[in-house]
Amino acid sequence: MQGMFKLILQELARDDPFFRRSMDCTQCQLITLEVKLLRALKHFACNGMAVDMFMDYFQMGKSTTLLAIKKVAGGICNNTYFHESI
Repeated sequence: MQGMFKLILQELARDDPFFRRSMDCTQCQLITLEVKLLRALKHFACNGMAVDMFMDYFQMGKSTTLLAIKKVAGGICNNTYFHESI
């Protein structure tokens, strides 16, 4: 399972800067790409439950969570690698 997670992460990061490591103006790391992907996957796995249900661990705002969900769904749907491997 970890291999599939890394594969999805690599494919998303290759196509979308949202899933690349980045720093803010004070050189602190922004929300990691792993957290963005995990948060979106949790939303999909729990049948679309409220995005603020998982605030306990991931501590990512609602707007960033919704953006991550949109980008993961779009990234998987639009990536030819995932179409070819099905």
